[in-house]
Amino acid sequence: MPLIRVTSAALTALLCASAAQPAMAQTAPTSESLRAAWSPQPDPEEAAPQKKSPVTLGATLRPRAEARQVGEVWSERMSYRVRLSARASKGKLSALIQPQAAGAYGATGGDSLDDPGIGLHQAFMAYGSERLSVQAGRFEISYGEERVLARAHWNQVGRAWDALRVRSRPATWLEADAFVGKANDLMLSPNQPVALPAYALDSVLAGVYINASPPALARLIKEASLYYLRDRSFTLTDYDDPTRQRTNVLGARLKGEVGVVDFM
Repeated sequence: MPLIRVTSAALTALLCASAAQPAMAQTAPTSESLRAAWSPQPDPEEAAPQKKSPVTLGATLRPRAEARQVGEVWSERMSYRVRLSARASKGKLSALIQPQAAGAYGATGGDSLDDPGIGLHQAFMAYGSERLSVQAGRFEISYGEERVLARAHWNQVGRAWDALRVRSRPATWLEADAFVGKANDLMLSPNQPVALPAYALDSVLAGVYINASPPALARLIKEASLYYLRDRSFTLTDYDDPTRQRTNVLGARLKGEVGVVDFM
């Protein structure tokens, strides 16, 4: 059996080599690392994202106190508006229903649009994509930042239309709408002390609205709009008369800025 001899020189060399190797750095554990290590981990099945509900519910409440002066006569009143909404969508089909209660405290009805105290403000269905869609039912119509057609949003009742609208967006900077509708305001007259049915006296409005934001003119013009509106108004005496009033409007609108000055 061979004899293994370790000399003092070899032992010294082995000890020096071991001392030359760096020691492993020891770091003190932090509260965050301890919490992460000892906290219970969620079950993978429970941690999976929940499916988004196809129905979205919402509600708005807008009370308002106001004082008005007409000539030398002052008037004050408190009014309110409550709207509930339910919106649903599936694929290319979407729908919204929005009942409303509006009026002055101690009375029914809103400001001057004379809607009932409780009614259906919006209820419509839409089908299509961002590029092309069709919308039918009762809905708000607004163009030109409320300057061409407005929702009468300051009014507690607001304005909606029983309408059909086709919307198209052939390019990211170009959109066009074509619509026909009837305002759902109830009309009052001196000879008719109670509100008439919704379809008794309202106007039928049809129009086309084209809006463009050309990239080549972005430094100067933000929006350029061209529109045509045709309105047929009815009264108690000529509701079915072929000579009833007709109004045609052809207009254009520009919005842009030059330096610190913006224009519209």
